[in-house]
Amino acid sequence: MPDKIGNNKRVLKNTVYLYVRMLITVFVSLYTSRVVLQYLGVVDFGILNVVGALRSCKNNEYCSLGFWNKKLENQYR
Repeated sequence: MPDKIGNNKRVLKNTVYLYVRMLITVFVSLYTSRVVLQYLGVVDFGILNVVGALRSCKNNEYCSLGFWNKKLENQYR
C-alpha cells in the first residue's frame, strides 16, 4: 500500500511539472510571435507562416493540405 501512495504522489508531481512547463512554453511562444510580428510586419509574418506550414507539411505524411501531392513533391527533389 505505501508503494501505491508513493506512485500517486509521483504522478501528481509529474502532472504539475508538465502543466507548468506547458504554461511557460505557451507564454514564451505568444511573446515570441508578438515580437516577430512587430519586427517583420503583417505581410512578411504571413509569408513566414505559410512557408513554415508548407515546410512542415512536406516532412509530414499526414498533411492536411490537399494540394500538396506527389506531383509537387517530385518537382522539388
